[in-house]
Amino acid sequence: MRVLVLTPVYPSPGSVSEGVFNEQHALALVAAGVSVTVIVCKPWLPGFIARHWPRYHSIASLPKREQRGEITILYARYLHIPGYRWPGVTVRSCSNAVLRATQHLSARRWDIIQCHSEWPVGLAIPWIKATLKIPAVITMHIQLDPPLFRQRAGAQLLQRMVAESDALVSVGTPLVRDAKQNWLPDRADDSIRLIPNGVPLPDTQVQIHEPSGGERLNLISISNLVPIKGIDYTLRALAALKDEGLLHWQYTVVGDGPARKDLETLVANLGIAAQVRFAGRLPHAEAMRVLAQSDLFILPSWQEAFGVVYLEAMARGIPAIGCKGQGAEDIIRSGVDGLLVEPQSVQSVVDALRSVLNHPGKLAAWGTQARQRATEFSWDRNVRAYLSLYQELMAAHAKQHDNLALSAKLS
Repeated sequence: MRVLVLTPVYPSPGSVSEGVFNEQHALALVAAGVSVTVIVCKPWLPGFIARHWPRYHSIASLPKREQRGEITILYARYLHIPGYRWPGVTVRSCSNAVLRATQHLSARRWDIIQCHSEWPVGLAIPWIKATLKIPAVITMHIQLDPPLFRQRAGAQLLQRMVAESDALVSVGTPLVRDAKQNWLPDRADDSIRLIPNGVPLPDTQVQIHEPSGGERLNLISISNLVPIKGIDYTLRALAALKDEGLLHWQYTVVGDGPARKDLETLVANLGIAAQVRFAGRLPHAEAMRVLAQSDLFILPSWQEAFGVVYLEAMARGIPAIGCKGQGAEDIIRSGVDGLLVEPQSVQSVVDALRSVLNHPGKLAAWGTQARQRATEFSWDRNVRAYLSLYQELMAAHAKQHDNLALSAKLS
């Protein structure tokens, strides 16, 4: 089987940790005997405009092509109109960029398209399919911004994507709810298939740490520093616990983003700077090393489609705290391998952390259960589900092709 993967996020020379889960999925497909080609779709703006957006600096010098083991990676650059203005221009530019990239691989023929995310490449699928003439699967990873589907042009693009894709997949139940509410109200409940992301298990045997009473607990968050991740709720909760006299904790925040300066200011104002460390953005392997040295992972994100990072912690025997009603709820069993808190509630985070700080002995039992839970989200299981879906769609496509050929012959 030959799969063409289209994605806006994938580890690249400009951002080695971006979209690691998409690379892991591609590698899992290769391990299952699949031939994989990846096209990474990245925005392009004229230099005099791009210099006003720092995020464009890291992708300005991307290569046209890379070879990583058995996977060929191409970078397709498309004209990006910021702020969802004229979405049709961005989407058509993206489809043209992808098709130009495939022309450099004229000897390749693929059986199916695996597209990660709707914007913009998922919305470009109708035009890409029209040329490549193979089935396409679109996997939803994040919630679409409302401005896109609330404008007429965006809504039309979404409707066409849904109509012409061969299958829609969601990595978590929050995305299914969001899609049904906002842009798939007329579709059957089973029209979106739920296939959770996977997690690689550490090669070495995990040693579950059992903290003793009064021992300092190492808490950690790994995240892009944006408001929806709830880092500020954790900081306010820790300050409240410090006021209660619970001081045996140290909190490390791994990641960077536009909210970092405000979070650092909040730490200073709360008077907890001595116990909070901002480690910045780390390469994925280094972030996992720091994670493995922690006692509890916490990320009360109130807009999380799935949350691979919860699984990465649990795979290392580290219990996790996430929010109810979000992707974490698909993963964490509250009171068994972690805790679920109310979204956007400092008090709920206070209560959860207080219970852990007062009874640290429960972390060892939770860590053992967390490690076991993570094995239920293996990439092997994920790939088996995708391969079954691919084969189903390929068979339907072949049958349709045969029927058209027969009809043409009879006419």
